[in-house]
Amino acid sequence: MTTRAPARPTTLFLTLTLVASLAAVAGPASAQVSGDPVPTGADGPLAERAGASDAGVFVTLGGGFGTHDMAGQLALSVVTGQHHVVVRTSGTAEFTLFAPGRSVADFAVLYGRRTEAEKSWARFAAGPSFVTVSRPGPGYDCVWFACSYDVAEENTLGLALQADAVWAPAKAFGIGLTASGNLNPKDSFATVTLGVHLGRVR
Repeated sequence: MTTRAPARPTTLFLTLTLVASLAAVAGPASAQVSGDPVPTGADGPLAERAGASDAGVFVTLGGGFGTHDMAGQLALSVVTGQHHVVVRTSGTAEFTLFAPGRSVADFAVLYGRRTEAEKSWARFAAGPSFVTVSRPGPGYDCVWFACSYDVAEENTLGLALQADAVWAPAKAFGIGLTASGNLNPKDSFATVTLGVHLGRVR
């Protein structure tokens, strides 16, 4: 399918996601966050503790870099003990000032498990995804820096992968790194993002 678009919404979404996530990290991280009392008899770092986490939901907003320059991710995680179901949208896009760039984004539902320490946890998840790839053509009908572009979009199915490492100084707040990717026949991609987690993080 070919559409005429002066700018790519995906690029704007990734730019705003990157700025918002870095601002959110800078705010809470600079303040003193009081932690919970250290539980007695806790296992060593990253020891899996069955039943340590109650059921809950948290949201993740992250920004960083990927295969096509910028990257962003927005995810909702539903947690039951060590089991996670993650609904996410993520992607990466070329950084351009006056023209749409090549971009790829997915919408995925993943299942994963996490391993916990006292105030941190790690998670790996995988699942099916719907992928949209956008490739702009050359500009035409230009007036100064404003041009029209034909953007070719392709849709396909893929396998979404995700690994997280999160530090949660409070039960409702965490900061973490996420490495994610998507394997698909049109345009496989990978991203690394820094994100904030809000909700029942631990």
